[in-house]
Amino acid sequence: MRRHLRPKSLRAEPTKWRTRLRNVRRFFDPLTVIAAMVVVAILIAASFPSLVAPYGYEDMMLTQRLKPPSLQHLLGTDNFGRDTFSRLVFGARVSVYVGVVAVLIASTLGVAIGILSGFYGGSVDAILMRLIDVMLSFPSILFALVLITLLGPSVTSLIITMGIIYSPRLARLARAGTMSVKNEEYVEGARAVGVPNLRILARYVLPNIVGPLVVQASLLLPIAILVEATLSFLGLGVQPPTPSWGAMLSAGRSYMEIAPWLTVFPGAAIAAIVLSVNLLGDAAQDWANPRLRRRL
Repeated sequence: MRRHLRPKSLRAEPTKWRTRLRNVRRFFDPLTVIAAMVVVAILIAASFPSLVAPYGYEDMMLTQRLKPPSLQHLLGTDNFGRDTFSRLVFGARVSVYVGVVAVLIASTLGVAIGILSGFYGGSVDAILMRLIDVMLSFPSILFALVLITLLGPSVTSLIITMGIIYSPRLARLARAGTMSVKNEEYVEGARAVGVPNLRILARYVLPNIVGPLVVQASLLLPIAILVEATLSFLGLGVQPPTPSWGAMLSAGRSYMEIAPWLTVFPGAAIAAIVLSVNLLGDAAQDWANPRLRRRL
């Protein structure tokens, strides 16, 4: 029996919203969606710790010392009888806050240096780039240890240190983007009519290079959180009694044999936030790739 096929031109074309939804699904696979859910959950816990945590992070119950996970204490208790889950929730606020603020400082400082260097060139570019080269010649963790030693261990010192050590990466990227944009016709036209340089940078240069900078900043965030945990583990970051995932790892290592949950759960929290933000950063990087956008 012969089938009556419609001409190709008469077949129903997919609607615009279905095409966009299919394109979004190609990037945001189930693993990325799970990562986004993990990040959202940690952000909610970090934003409203008093509503999520059943106890305060300093509440001691000496009769409940080193208790394993139970219905009363979901993740057990530490050597002072403090609820591990509550301390993880309040520690998320510190770790996320330090990472986000450090990346914002690094972005502001790095973008300012990179744009000025790429736009003005000449001696300004030579001086700023030599400074960036010197900063990049030191390993990040070694540079952080030196700065923390000079500034003293505290949350403020930790934020300033990480903001400084990560700014060169964004400065290099901002400089490259500025050098590719500053010779465009619309920039030359703005110069010809006498538009001030600062207005050109803010109105014509920065909006055209902000995409890759946002992606790079999202990739730096998990690194900043991991460095904060490392320095707090070494006793050079967040100081007691303020909870931090790195400090919780450091305190729990003395009880690994009798209370392994004191190190397992903070380590799992660090791994979860780092891997999840990395996955979201990779998805953002793919979405910002012009070749992939053209293919879609």
